[in-house]
Amino acid sequence: ELSPRGDLNIPAVYVKGWYIEAIDVAASELVYEGFQNLRNLEFLKHLDVSYCRNLDVWCFDRLTGENMATLEYLDISGCVKLDWNALELLWRLSNLKTLVMKDMDHVKDLTLICLMLLDVNPKLKIIGVDYIDKTLLEGTEYLQLLTDEEAFLSIESGEPHHQQFTQKN
Repeated sequence: ELSPRGDLNIPAVYVKGWYIEAIDVAASELVYEGFQNLRNLEFLKHLDVSYCRNLDVWCFDRLTGENMATLEYLDISGCVKLDWNALELLWRLSNLKTLVMKDMDHVKDLTLICLMLLDVNPKLKIIGVDYIDKTLLEGTEYLQLLTDEEAFLSIESGEPHHQQFTQKN
């Protein structure tokens, strides 16, 4: 939290009781070797690697393998080197609650990957991908989902149901 003067009062060396919970390296030149610096972050919950042009399947394998137990929020928007092969590794992140994937049109079968991720983790909220064909709702009892901005169709095992969401940007 910033001080009233606008300073960030954090220690420069290890201090017991201080933990890193969020990292924003959006649009950085982070490469595979740089992920070595993210090891052993037992409390990391929020990671933004959006628009990192060097993030590839090898980086993603390392990231999902080392942070699988704690990560709750991940933004991989615009990571042009990520493909379906990399995204299938997201199943490892068992505590992931929010996944942001804007500008990922280059990924083959992105819709299918999203549905598979929701099958593994039904509580996951995916932002930035239209993975549901809303024309399928026309003429059904779920027609209100097309106009209801507060409703969100979530695919789970069994019957579809409503869940709250935040409107996409």
